Amino acid sequence: MRHAVTYSLVPFSPAHLSPALWLDASDEATLVKESGILTSWLDKSGNDRDGISTGSSRPSISTGL
Repeated sequence: MRHAVTYSLVPFSPAHLSPALWLDASDEATLVKESGILTSWLDKSGNDRDGISTGSSRPSISTGL
């Protein structure tokens, strides 16, 4: 007698790898900006290792390139 096997595919996420830091540029909600200038980039790993941009070297954000 054969038994039916059912598989359930779970979409891949970097969170499955338990990263120490996860910066996701495709998630605009993690990009904190003021007047088009990036001020912080929020860490999605859950480890609170946000990237902070200070001084005159802050990157600007452009969309639709």
